[in-house]
Amino acid sequence: METLISYFKLALNSVKNNYVNFSGRATRTEYFSVLVSILFLFIIAGILLIVPVLGTIIFVLYTLAVILPLLAVSARRLHDVGKPAWYILVPFGLGIVALVIAGIGYSSFSVGLLSFSQFLGALSAIFNAYRSEEHTSELQSPMYL
Repeated sequence: METLISYFKLALNSVKNNYVNFSGRATRTEYFSVLVSILFLFIIAGILLIVPVLGTIIFVLYTLAVILPLLAVSARRLHDVGKPAWYILVPFGLGIVALVIAGIGYSSFSVGLLSFSQFLGALSAIFNAYRSEEHTSELQSPMYL
């Protein structure tokens, strides 16, 4: 328990002193203490999403508040292992590409959902017409009326 508290203290000092400091180096202990602390608080903020509006506001504000310290400590850790800090942008770039692809896929899928819902509506109308008291021997589809 004592080491967990010391990790949180180290993370708090690191974030407080190097909030947006992208130069320099970060040790493994500093990097992982900040990472675990942010992740732990992220879980708590995610649990607060149960509260509809206030939870969402807290979650969004927390996410915006930890983006820069997380990027800064990651850049300093990459400097410590001899890599350029630009390597941080690779996951963000891939994430943006994935969002674009998902958006394109969603737009084509929503058109498919629309036609599927029309199909279900027509199918429901056919069954309702068949089960009604006033059906004739010829079943006409409501789509063609």
